Amino acid sequence: MSYKSKPLSLDGKSPFSSTNKPSVSLDGKPPLDSNGRRTSFLSVPREKPPLDSHGQLSVGSDPFLNSSCKLSIDSEGKHLPSSVGKPSFRYTSKCPLTSQHKKDGSPLTPQSTGETSLLAQLVAKTLLSKSKALSPPPQTLNHMHQSVSSSPVPAPLDTDNSDVWINFPPCPLLKEDREIIESNAWLNDKIINAAQKMLQLQAADISGWQSTLYQQKYSNYKAVASEQDFVQIVHIGSNHWSTVSNIGCDVCQVNIYDSLYNSVSYNTKKQICHFWRPSLNYAIFRLVNSQRQQNAKDCGLFAIAAAAELVLNRMNPLLQFIRWDCRKMRDHLVHCLEKQHFDKFPRLDARNITSLKPFKYESKEILFCVCRMLKDKTMAPCKTCGQLFHKACINLSIKDFKNGDWNCSSCTQ
Repeated sequence: MSYKSKPLSLDGKSPFSSTNKPSVSLDGKPPLDSNGRRTSFLSVPREKPPLDSHGQLSVGSDPFLNSSCKLSIDSEGKHLPSSVGKPSFRYTSKCPLTSQHKKDGSPLTPQSTGETSLLAQLVAKTLLSKSKALSPPPQTLNHMHQSVSSSPVPAPLDTDNSDVWINFPPCPLLKEDREIIESNAWLNDKIINAAQKMLQLQAADISGWQSTLYQQKYSNYKAVASEQDFVQIVHIGSNHWSTVSNIGCDVCQVNIYDSLYNSVSYNTKKQICHFWRPSLNYAIFRLVNSQRQQNAKDCGLFAIAAAAELVLNRMNPLLQFIRWDCRKMRDHLVHCLEKQHFDKFPRLDARNITSLKPFKYESKEILFCVCRMLKDKTMAPCKTCGQLFHKACINLSIKDFKNGDWNCSSCTQ
């Protein structure tokens, strides 16, 4: 806040008195000063405390500042706080203090006016006093050090027996994981991976069951042969779980058990091709017409239920005429995880279910390169046969790969 005021008087007293407070003219605008300019309009007019003998403003009676706070005037006529922990705002005055007055308010003599070193000393002295005022005394620092050192240090994350819910060595679960299941929340990757590892122990002849975190980097997946049965729960998009398996499928066919979507995206197909390698140059993706979830958070629950059904009942890979009881599925999951063994999820009476189409979606995709992947921008065609390949899969340099003047291994024989 700035005050339009006259210079300080020779006796060091403040010009801010009741007679100098700006008044409002008849037109509602601030009045004019002696120079014909509008003065500052103060919404809350109040007096400013006078200067003491040391050139400081005592503001003990100021209701807007702490009673123990004092303001000192620097070389630019500004008032600086001289104690720690006080309000950060400050009053400003446009009186030319450094060119006409000393710090105590007395006028400068002609001899002192011509000495530039006096002004520099005044500025340095003011800044030094300000830095001392802002620095706490040594005893305060010692007290602060003792208080910090005596404060308790946050303990690291405790994963002792008090927090462990299931001590399953491959994927231990904490009590907070059980709360996630019981609170009807979205299942995390720890719960999904623990369920996969328990199911893997029940079906040693079925491959798959790789960590869902491999989706972050597809190269971590271990490829599964097309003729080998596998079950894999995958993470699709940003917050969705699905189950993929080739149990009961023909060569180059794979079933997807999704409780939400009605189609299979390109990214999902690409992810499947990283851990499943068909023997031929094509793949058929089929979306099984299985039970749909009733909310937005049970996708992981249905993915585990589908994987358990494939392990326990391989004679019905399409899950036809199976309707799980959604009200009991989470309690059943908790029970299975605690005993580290899965049983079939509770079902509803399916006698009234009419016959449905076995698949909601089916797509045949051509695969390229020796790695049997979908077409992408990182592939380039062979000069002779025109088949697409990755640079890393055929061991070519970047220069030769971009030029296009190369042949694949089949064409060079």
